[in-house]
Amino acid sequence: MAFSFRKNLVLLSLAFVPILLFQFVSGARADNCARIAVVDIASVFNEHGRTDILEREIRRSQELYRGERDGLLKRIMTLKDEQSEYGRETLLWLMADQEISILKEEIKIRVKAADKDISKQAIAATELLLTEIEDLIIKYCKQKGISICFKVDKSPLRGAEMSKMELALKSVLYSDKTVDITADIIDILKKK
Repeated sequence: MAFSFRKNLVLLSLAFVPILLFQFVSGARADNCARIAVVDIASVFNEHGRTDILEREIRRSQELYRGERDGLLKRIMTLKDEQSEYGRETLLWLMADQEISILKEEIKIRVKAADKDISKQAIAATELLLTEIEDLIIKYCKQKGISICFKVDKSPLRGAEMSKMELALKSVLYSDKTVDITADIIDILKKK
């Protein structure tokens, strides 16, 4: 069913009359409008100098856990070498076989614990940095008289991939470069 031009005009006027009335009644003018800004937190996070330090700490933890695992693997190899010297199914061979099984289980347990621990470290470090960045942005916005600041997602956090769904659910679909304060925040962080 096709709408006529007159019906479309009526529908449009019904949609815009409340907005116009609100502006008239409230006395809203351009100089009373809120100042709006956007910031790409992922870009700021990726440029933050402390992210490199935190990544090094996490790598160091990974290396420590890897060192423990490698030590257990060496012990297994030593036991297998010793085991080859014993006759199969002798008491010494069976004892070595039992110890190898125990060490293999211990490796599984330690790897699982290490993954969990490193994951917790990474999450805690990321949350700490993001809180610091958000506090800096809030302070900057207050100093500059910015009323509203939206987070935009132009790039994923370092090491994270954005799915198509995450990209589709971005809170800001478009923003003009004149309201983007990302570079200002990165400059402030670099001066710290």
